[in-house]
Amino acid sequence: MSEFNRLRLILGKHFQWHGARLTLLAQFLVAVIRVRSVNLSQLSTAFVGKTLAASN
Repeated sequence: MSEFNRLRLILGKHFQWHGARLTLLAQFLVAVIRVRSVNLSQLSTAFVGKTLAASN
């Protein structure tokens, strides 16, 4: 199980949100931790998937 999936499960216990919102929050938090920044262009490259930096 990836760090993202573990975090999503933990967040799901605390927030009664739709799965897509939990996924976004988990990906965002992992990206911030990896990049250690709040620059959205840099964060977009850390997301799991095919997000383009130019799409923000």
